[in-house]
Amino acid sequence: MIHRAPALSISAIDWGIVQSPPPIYRPAPLWSWNETLPLDEVRQQVRELARGGLGGAFMHARIGLTTPYLGEEYMGAVRAAVEEAARLGLHMYLYDEDRWPSGWGGGQVPLRDERFRVKWLFRAAPGADPPAGNHLTPLHRDADGTRYYRVVSPLGHPNFSGTAYADLMDRDAMQAFLEVAYEPFARAVGDYFGNVIPAMFTDEPAITYLADLPGIPRRTLPWTDALPAQFAQDHGYDLLPHLGELFEDVGTYTATRTDYYRTCAGLFERNYTQQLAEWCRAHGLAFTGHYMGEHSLAFTLAWDVTTLPHYRHEDWPGIDHLGLQVQEVITPIGCRSVVNQYAKPRMMSELYGTAGQHLTFADRKWIAEQQIVLGVNFLVPHLALFTMSGERKRDYPANLFYQQPWWPQNHVIDDYLSRLCALMSQGQMVPEFLVLHPQESLYPLRRPPQPDAGDWAFHDARDTERIAAIDDAFQSLSRTLLDRQRSFDYGDEVILAEVGAVVANGPRPLLCVGAMTYPLVLLPALTTLRATTLDLLAAFAAAGGPILATGPLPTMVDGRPDSDGRLQRFFATAVVVVAPTDLPARLAALAPPQVCVGDGGAHPWLWQQTRVIGAQRLTMLVNLSRHAVVADTLALDGVGPLTRLDLTGMTQTPIRANDDPVVPFPLRLAPGESALFLAGPGTPPFAQALSLPPPTAATTLTDWQVERLDDNALPLDYAAFRCGDEPFSAPVPVLAIHQWLTERGYTGPVTLRYACTSDFAGDAGHPVTLVVEHPERCRITVNAVPVSSDGTYWRDIRWSRVPLTSHVRVGENVITLAYDDFHPGDMANYADAAARYGTELEAIYLIGDFSVPVVSQGVQADTLPLAPALPWHLHVLEPANHIVPPQPLQMGDLVPQGLPFYAGRVSYRTTFAVPDAATHAVTLTLPELHVPVAEVWVNGVRCGAVAWEPYRIDITQAVRAGGNRLEIILYHSLRNLLGPHHNPAGETMWTEPEVLFVGPHSFRPLGAAWAASLRGGEDAVAGWTPTYRVTPFGLWSEVAVRWTRA
Repeated sequence: MIHRAPALSISAIDWGIVQSPPPIYRPAPLWSWNETLPLDEVRQQVRELARGGLGGAFMHARIGLTTPYLGEEYMGAVRAAVEEAARLGLHMYLYDEDRWPSGWGGGQVPLRDERFRVKWLFRAAPGADPPAGNHLTPLHRDADGTRYYRVVSPLGHPNFSGTAYADLMDRDAMQAFLEVAYEPFARAVGDYFGNVIPAMFTDEPAITYLADLPGIPRRTLPWTDALPAQFAQDHGYDLLPHLGELFEDVGTYTATRTDYYRTCAGLFERNYTQQLAEWCRAHGLAFTGHYMGEHSLAFTLAWDVTTLPHYRHEDWPGIDHLGLQVQEVITPIGCRSVVNQYAKPRMMSELYGTAGQHLTFADRKWIAEQQIVLGVNFLVPHLALFTMSGERKRDYPANLFYQQPWWPQNHVIDDYLSRLCALMSQGQMVPEFLVLHPQESLYPLRRPPQPDAGDWAFHDARDTERIAAIDDAFQSLSRTLLDRQRSFDYGDEVILAEVGAVVANGPRPLLCVGAMTYPLVLLPALTTLRATTLDLLAAFAAAGGPILATGPLPTMVDGRPDSDGRLQRFFATAVVVVAPTDLPARLAALAPPQVCVGDGGAHPWLWQQTRVIGAQRLTMLVNLSRHAVVADTLALDGVGPLTRLDLTGMTQTPIRANDDPVVPFPLRLAPGESALFLAGPGTPPFAQALSLPPPTAATTLTDWQVERLDDNALPLDYAAFRCGDEPFSAPVPVLAIHQWLTERGYTGPVTLRYACTSDFAGDAGHPVTLVVEHPERCRITVNAVPVSSDGTYWRDIRWSRVPLTSHVRVGENVITLAYDDFHPGDMANYADAAARYGTELEAIYLIGDFSVPVVSQGVQADTLPLAPALPWHLHVLEPANHIVPPQPLQMGDLVPQGLPFYAGRVSYRTTFAVPDAATHAVTLTLPELHVPVAEVWVNGVRCGAVAWEPYRIDITQAVRAGGNRLEIILYHSLRNLLGPHHNPAGETMWTEPEVLFVGPHSFRPLGAAWAASLRGGEDAVAGWTPTYRVTPFGLWSEVAVRWTRA
């Protein structure tokens, strides 16, 4: 049955959808359609989505797609996926672009009309020659000879399949985008709109494209042909004589820039977001997605100008959460503010992208709960790969699909998160006050980057300090409030002008913003206010509404000096400026907190959300620290009975009865643990959690039998190669071979020669199999004997098995892959999707019953510079092209025990005894967990899984008096098999904010020089090391069984 998300105005919790969440509440990943799309395989993967506990998926054209986008075959696959989802009761969601960013329609939009291509404003200094090319049109000339040009993007960009990005501020261009990218779905599967297909996803649209544009001047600003006329209509004067003020601090630059960015923002919002959203609603679809560069005010200004006003038009407003981190907060808070103010039922988050293949279930819960406590209730995991062949395996991992060893246990995390999303979708969030959003305070400050700036510079370096003064202060204020367990919304000035009002509420008024009301307003660091904002705040203050400010205070109205002194008088008479140290107490006095932990002091990384659902109040608390325990008292606002809910075991623990006073009670949260509290009448249909005294006995388990349950693996990612009949090179990284041949434009025969040493022969009883991607594209020999695939695959549908056992000999074994017709890929090839990727050369893998000797160079230990800090260390290993007979395993880190690249399961078996008198409750405790998930079996009965803090599980129902058999099965990830192996940093970081960020750049250095250097015989180059970096895994701490005697 298709289940729609509920409206917000419900009078009671629907416990049925919490206990058994329908697909609409379950995560729906971006399903990467990234190669050919056989219909049987499409249907099979829909069944895998169901098996994993997911609610469906977004059909997402992605890097590697060789089926023509939106062609007959592609739309046939869409239809097959939708029909299979309908059969299974799942949802299929639409994605509106070939890769990202959205708006160019896979190249059809910029090819339809040159006017539809993205444009920029370029300034040429007096006497300087403008850039060559016919894509420049003069706009204006200053008296000193400075010239301004309209620049139209040329065709040929590889990121856009040899075309260009589109002009998203142009209404006709975006009408063309609807025609080429939306209408085909309506024709193919429109009969499923609004039921099996609930929504359309738009991804990272922007008003400009700033990176990797050969031949385009770097010091540019967004432009569109309608801008001069729209500017004059909006502001009453001609922009062209003032263009210089956009580039330098001259004349009335603060006013001109404010007006310019407001007009750009309006054109983008109306012509892109609003136009697309209206099409979706007219066709029965919810419009969702997220915008480019959301995570800071400065990034947003460069890419989008502003984002919050766009969310008004989305039915399910959305955001992007990148990396292994939880410190990014202004993005979700901004989005959830608009969700609250416009009473929208859902908030979407695309999450886990770039977090890396090592991502554990605890990591996923940590990130997801940070998003949920900040307002998200629809999770879109990034990414589920159709195949991992070629470059696809390096596509901003993690890959969260059938290829992962832990996939059979995926429902453990996603069932829990589905219940949480179903619960947090009900009722209405209750923010305590409003914080003014300072996005427009950056408008007067920004100049475009200097010509020699890097691709990812977003403003003139001279502006960094003044932009950071606003941006950093806003981020810091938001985190400070969260750490005090305060709940608040942002007030965007465009939205305040549209739906802001002052309403009477007894002795003190409320500031009403759409569906929400706020008793207090807090002003962050600002440079300017809109006149409409000043009017609204003045009316609020005049009615007795409290306004606090942290400073610095704004000095401009609409980007113009406060010439009549009104702004100064307002702040002198109506606003209380508060020092940071005094802010918490001032806020508590004027807007009492919903949640009080201990004495009300700061508890870093302990955040909360409170919702009202009829007569009940629901509070979510989450401890986002990965190393600190919260142990304090908790007092919650609300009346009536108070219960703690456990959505993992579906149990409840009463805290106070109906007539008990509201008093603090003990709170303890392990690192990464969350808690849910329900106050008010009514009883959840959950079982009562057992109220037990502390364990009275325990036993530490010993005598473990450790067994590898799956084939071991050894990647061979160095090879000698030759073109035609040339001599073989020395061994070099296969990725470097591919890049070097591609950059040369080489076509013709290529042979790769891989080598591995074995300590046993094929008749020793240890099976060995070769795994090759697309073996049909090459001729394979092992020790000069031709071999071929047996038609089965390992891990991935394109990773074919080639039986090898009978060909293995003691000593060196040589494997060759001969490609008769290597062709370099050309990402700028618009006409032929397959030609974009050419012949893909990749590592091969040996799998089987063997061990891999480990020669360690030590451990690369570190604490990831994330907040809160995560411990992290990596083994640094010598190259290991060597297999030996399988070695016995024992407790401890399994990497040094012959499993450095293992991607599978490991069984730990032992026995324990419980005395005859033991009854009531028995628990198993793991002090720590170094894999994504562990499955626990007792006496042949599956007791469940352990995946996050606190690492314990109730095994009572399977335990019997006397002897018991215990098996713990660890499920590892793809991290050690796929890497990144050769990055000297191990994993890669991205600053602003500082997060672990894994992408294609993590697996090989950027640029061309590294491949040529390694081809020339160098052992190592900057950004590459021949050693291997892998993560530890296994059980190496004491495992205990504890019980409570009757």
